This record gives sequence, C-alpha cells and structure tokens, in this order.
Amino acid sequence: MNENNNYNGGGYNGENYGTDNYNGGGYNQGNYNVDNYRYGNYQGNYSCNMNNNQNEKPQKNGFFKGFIIGGIIAAITVALIFGLYSVIKNDYLNVNPDGAASKDDIEKKAEQILKLIDENYYNVDDDYKDKLADSIYQGIIDSLDDKYADYYDAEEWKAVLEADQGVYCGIGVVVQKDESTGEIIAVNPYNYAPAYKAGVRANDRIIAIDDVDIRSMSIDEAVTLIRGEEGTTVKLTIRRDSEIKEFEVTREQIESKTIYTEVLENNIGYMQITAFEGVTYEQFTEGLNDLLDKNIKGIIFDVRSNGGGYYDTVVKMLDRILPEGKIVYIEDKNGHQETEYSDAKCLDLPMCVLVNGYSASASEIFTGAIQDYGLGKIIGEKTYGKGIVQNTYTFRDGTAVKFTIAGYFTPNGRNIHGEGIEPDIEVSLPEDKSAYNEDGTIKKEMDSQLNEGIKYIKEQIK
Repeated sequence: MNENNNYNGGGYNGENYGTDNYNGGGYNQGNYNVDNYRYGNYQGNYSCNMNNNQNEKPQKNGFFKGFIIGGIIAAITVALIFGLYSVIKNDYLNVNPDGAASKDDIEKKAEQILKLIDENYYNVDDDYKDKLADSIYQGIIDSLDDKYADYYDAEEWKAVLEADQGVYCGIGVVVQKDESTGEIIAVNPYNYAPAYKAGVRANDRIIAIDDVDIRSMSIDEAVTLIRGEEGTTVKLTIRRDSEIKEFEVTREQIESKTIYTEVLENNIGYMQITAFEGVTYEQFTEGLNDLLDKNIKGIIFDVRSNGGGYYDTVVKMLDRILPEGKIVYIEDKNGHQETEYSDAKCLDLPMCVLVNGYSASASEIFTGAIQDYGLGKIIGEKTYGKGIVQNTYTFRDGTAVKFTIAGYFTPNGRNIHGEGIEPDIEVSLPEDKSAYNEDGTIKKEMDSQLNEGIKYIKEQIK
C-alpha cells in the first residue's frame, strides 16, 4: 500500500473529481444460529421422557429398556450431529457477543463466511469473488460514517488520476451533494462543455442518471455514472425549481480550465478559481503573470461555488500571495500538527475575495488565510464550512481508499468545520429573475457581489 500525500481538501467532489446499499456498519458478533441443531437441545428433549413410570418393576424394566433405547438414540444423535456438520460446514467461532470482536475474530469470521459461500452458494458467477471483495472494502469504509470517505476500485481510481491531470471524459460540470435531499447540485457547468451546451444550468438538481435514482448514492458513485467513454451519451433527470427536465448529454474529453482572468474597470484584475485541481497551480501562475504584465492596480479573487480540491495546490497558491509566515496547519487525532509556511515572496496588491455558500474546504483555506492576514476583505455570503482534510491511500492492485485524517486550521488557529467563514462585507445576489441571463448566469452589471468587490478595490487604490 502506498500513501498518497496529496491531501484532498475538497468540500465536495465534482464530476471532474475533486454504496449506501451495502451496510458495512460492523460485523455481528453473536453466536451462529443453526436452527437448534445443537447437541444440548437433543439431549434435553430426550432426557425429559425418562421419569414417567410408577412402580418398581416397570421402573427396572424401563431402566434396561430405556438404557438400550437411550444408547441407540445417543448414537443416532451423535451421527446426526456429525452428519449436519458435514452438510452445513459448521465451524463455530467463539466470539463473545457481549464484547468487541478481536481482529483475529473478525478475520476468521470473514474467512468462514467466504468459505460457506464458496462451497454452498447457489447463484454463483465467475467473478463473484471480486464483487465480494469490493463490497467488503467498500463496507469497511462505509462503516466509518464519513461522508467524505470512499473506496475506489481500479477503474474508478484511474478516472480520478485522469481528472487530476486535467483531462478526463465526461460532461464538464462541478457538482455538490445536497445532504438533506440526496440530490446532486450542478454547481458550475462549464460553458465550454457538453452539459452546458445540452442545457444544464447552475443550481439544477440531478435526481437520476440513465433512469437510476441517485439520491441514495454517494457523490463519487453518482460521478462514476456520469462519466464514461467519449462519444457515449448519458441521460440526466433534473429538477429545476418545481419542473422536471431530462437532458441527453454526449460525453467528451474535457480539459479542465480552473482559472479565468480578466481586466476590469480602473485596471482591476479579476481571477475566477473554479477548483483547486492538480492543473490549477500552473494555470494560476500563468493567469497571475498575465494580469501583472497588464499592470493591474488590485485584484479580485472569485472562489464562489468552488468546492475545494487538493490541499497541496491551495498551499502553493497561497505561498505566492501571502507574506512570510504560517499558511495553514492540520492536526490529526493524536494532536500531531503539520504546518505549511509561506516565504517572503508575496503579492503586494490590494485584494479581496468573493465567496458564497458553495465555497468550501480548499476555498475556505484560501479565504481564511487572506482574512487572517488582513490582506483584503471577504465579500459575499457565509461559506460552506468544511474544516477537515482527507488523504488517499493507494494499493498495488490499482485500488485506493480515501478518508478523513485531520482537521485544518487557518493561520490564526480557526477551524471552521460546520461554521463556515463569515464575510467582512455581507452581500447577497439579487433574487429578481431579470438580473440573470437566459442560461442562468448573472448579468455582470447586476452581480452585486462583484460590484461590491470593484468598489472596495477602487477605494484601496485611490
């Protein structure tokens, strides 16, 4: 097994990656129930019939008769017991029902269950062992009750790695799971990708994929259904407000574009960061250098609807922005801390950060650090509130597991898990539909959060 130290700080997974049916909540530890084929039950039943005679002679005769019959019955009973043993393969485990099973008990019991299935299961197919193995591994992870944890089979993990390289086959939409409804929210359909071209819009809620209801699935399972081979189609059933819509989307090779830059009025730089993926740092560096070459006077970072991504990516980006000092630190269950520091090279410009309720995890690391250093105002709405970090561990067979390994803390020691980051300047977007384009995007002149950011930066560069 290899440990992948590229921590995943994603608040939610996207279709470009950032089993509730199998209950892996632990092994039952009671004794096996074999329908009372225990020797003790036979012995008890037979002995109850030996004390019904009323006089001495019958008792004596009954004794010898009973002794003979009893011996015969005992022999039959022993034969029955061993016969049943050979039929049901009953290797009883001595597991204490009142205490926690030991590691050996769990391993032996799992071995025995597999043995019973192997020898007796009727509906067996050629690859059932692989299916069983994947179910067991997924079950172990599910038992953690960690909504950010998952088990990836070899095909799924390969897809994750492809997405990290910035090229994958899918429909091009960042998604988040609504834990209260189970729906998958299309947070950011890329306007150059097939989902957007087919008609999928921001805040659409996916309820089924190829007619399979996905509301009980994990977000990773849903993403696996969305992705597929180039040129194939996927059917999305979507709830938009109270209306149900269906879209046929043709999968394409998607090249992740996580950074978008523009120069606004008064020579103010604007950088939208849609995710913190493996390709983001390079795109960030190119985008920032391009803005600086245009002699911008200040910069607006927009991490609205950015669900997070890789811990290492956001740390490298903040190293370029922050002055010398602490960037972030993580703390594991034993209290062990690992701290990331920035060097003296920094971005010496007025800045602000735009956030909303979908800004999560790595986005909150980014936002919290700029807020703690007092480098600029945070503008918009309270963030999602994911202050924990996952790590991925890979195995030689190409599979992987991911689960939460630590909490993260901003430079001033804040853990915002379940709390979110409060903006310095709270601004909501307008509710009037006239403020939005036909594709669901807000008109720039009506973007109250962006306009507040422009106003703030103007004040700083006077």
